[in-house]
Amino acid sequence: MGCVVIPIHDINPLSRRPVMTWLLIVVNVLVFVLFTPVSSAVMGLHHGTTGNVCEQRRFFEEWGAIPKELLTNKQLPLADTGKVGLNPDGTTGCVLSSPPPFHKNPVLSVLTSMFLHGSWLHLLGNMLFLGVFGNNVEDRMGRVRYLFFYLACGFVAAYVFSLA
Repeated sequence: MGCVVIPIHDINPLSRRPVMTWLLIVVNVLVFVLFTPVSSAVMGLHHGTTGNVCEQRRFFEEWGAIPKELLTNKQLPLADTGKVGLNPDGTTGCVLSSPPPFHKNPVLSVLTSMFLHGSWLHLLGNMLFLGVFGNNVEDRMGRVRYLFFYLACGFVAAYVFSLA
């Protein structure tokens, strides 16, 4: 049986404070807590209702990077409205709209998706690794180059995932 190791720190000395890494962690946490509908459901502000699920779907369709949109550079013609309604078969579900109730630029959605997380566990895991390893990369590259590297890696990752 294997053992999972979760790093909580490293032993590499830093020559400067990792200000950009801390700023990225703060921005990621604030986006999750203040804007993501998932966070309000987990904190008990909403109870996993159909309405909350529809709101989450709309949010992630609007702000997330969707592979088909990235490869065609066109917004999907059908999207969730965030509202609950009746499906043709009589079941309750999320109402879809064509055209979508929001305008989306697929390329910019890569940038916004870099700050989205699907759960507290997803957020905390990513921020742990960013804090442990990002500070060393920032120390080596410098703050501005590190920020551009962080963003460039996000764009490359999104498009490579879309191609896969």
